[in-house]
Amino acid sequence: LKVSRFQVVRIVGLSTLGKMETEMLPLATEEGSDGSELQARPQGVRWSGRARFALATAAVVCLLGAVFVRTQKADMDGTGVAGVAGVAGLDEVGDCKEWCSKERNAHKPWEQKCRWENCRQCSECTELPEIPPLAKTPYQLMPCEGSINTTTSLTGADYDAVVKSITDALGNLDPVCNATTCPQADVSGCILRMAGHDFMDFNAQTNLGGSDGCTDMKEGDNAGLDQCLVAGTEYGFELYTFYRQFCTKVSLADFIVIAAEAAMTFTRGVYLAEFPDRAQMDFKSQFKFGRTTAGECDYSAHVLPSPEVCDDVTRVFVDNLGLKWSQAAALMGVHTLGRASTENSGYDGWWSDPENSRRFNNNYFVSILAKGWMPERAINGNPLKNQWKVTDVGFDEKVSGKQMMLDTDMCLAFSKGLLSYKGLSAANNDCCTWTFALNLAEGGIDTYNDGKFCGESDKAKIDLWKSLPKGTSVANRIALWKVWEEDTGVGAFQTFADMREQCCQGLRRFSGEFEGFSDCGGVSHPTGLAPHAVEEFANDEDKWVDEFMVAWRRVTARGFDNLQKLQPTVV
Repeated sequence: LKVSRFQVVRIVGLSTLGKMETEMLPLATEEGSDGSELQARPQGVRWSGRARFALATAAVVCLLGAVFVRTQKADMDGTGVAGVAGVAGLDEVGDCKEWCSKERNAHKPWEQKCRWENCRQCSECTELPEIPPLAKTPYQLMPCEGSINTTTSLTGADYDAVVKSITDALGNLDPVCNATTCPQADVSGCILRMAGHDFMDFNAQTNLGGSDGCTDMKEGDNAGLDQCLVAGTEYGFELYTFYRQFCTKVSLADFIVIAAEAAMTFTRGVYLAEFPDRAQMDFKSQFKFGRTTAGECDYSAHVLPSPEVCDDVTRVFVDNLGLKWSQAAALMGVHTLGRASTENSGYDGWWSDPENSRRFNNNYFVSILAKGWMPERAINGNPLKNQWKVTDVGFDEKVSGKQMMLDTDMCLAFSKGLLSYKGLSAANNDCCTWTFALNLAEGGIDTYNDGKFCGESDKAKIDLWKSLPKGTSVANRIALWKVWEEDTGVGAFQTFADMREQCCQGLRRFSGEFEGFSDCGGVSHPTGLAPHAVEEFANDEDKWVDEFMVAWRRVTARGFDNLQKLQPTVV
């Protein structure tokens, strides 16, 4: 059938009882569909032979479609696990080389590309020595002679040595950060992503998973992790190099946690060098060792949170990891570091501006509230990947870099509900997220965002915006606005529209090409999953630091009951 990869396929069958028509959902949502509509049968109706034939045909098409979607999904995620190269003769017509060399893979060496099944038939791969396929777990990916599975003894000096080896390497990377590159941010983000994907597979019901040094490296969600672990394609940084120095003393499970703490320590240090009065983050004092490395972890498959399913934040962080909502929000602050890329996750952009992406601070929360955001769909042409983009008036990606947020980020603060949480989706909701400047008046604008609100830096204008009351109800707001207008001599509704215009791409009213767009729920009192925590962290970094340290200690210990404090260093 000549159909586009996400085209709706309509199967029409004719029976002696009349016309029977069923529709498959778009192939983009094929995974997770239970096919119940195709299986439904009208009660008391006898199905003709032609009707049964039509249903059988539909089933065959569905099966072919499922295989096709999984193939294309692997292709678009850059995992290369299955896809175009499996068809005989592709290399003869050049498709194999074209796919493996296209722009998103251009910087990767053929030694890495040839690990992908899609590329092994390329002539560039057949000329190389045989390369084993990508290992399934970090333990298989990072073998080390004499390595231990469980750390039985670890002193403060041992911990310091591991941290120093990694922070020194991060310090040797180019510190430049601009719209297109930031080596220290990219590597630090990759290390933290590895640690996060390790503990996010914890299952509270089975007590399996957690920070056991194991995740399925062939999962699409883990694409690109090998670049900073073993491939050395992240600016020459290879975590494996440092693990080999300590593998006889520290388990891989403990090492990954320490490596993440080293990355946060280094990037916090970059920030403190400019703002020395800000809070320190002492990971060493609360670190405990004794995690056992898992060589295999089939339980980690398909359990990581989907970036476009807000309910997964509840499932993973609250239900399984046992965090309070304020702690879950605080932990999401790791997104301050690094960025998403189409070649790995399929998404594209920094969570913060480039410079803040190498500083471990509260800028993630400031960005959510002090900028306007609207949906950006089909990232890199992939309808399965949708995110949020900055829509401040005057925002220039060439200067400030591509900046984005995922649904799971935005849901912390915003939802479609005016009074209560009702979910939020870049794929399905036509709206703009922004909030009253008053919600950032306690530090979010002046202390942590250089006095800017939605890109506006005029102090007099922002001070006026910060003074506009939000009220406790519509009636109360109208009453307060009347008093405010008498005091300032400025129209309250006009000021409200001025803020929206600044944050939402110059839109005072949602009309014209934006007909159908609206504010994402309540803008004076956002209705996300943890709006109060996001607002508090944006206005007071110390509160975020305190809550984050508690959350980090908790999630990296889940699944282990006998962890021990660092032992005294014997001089």
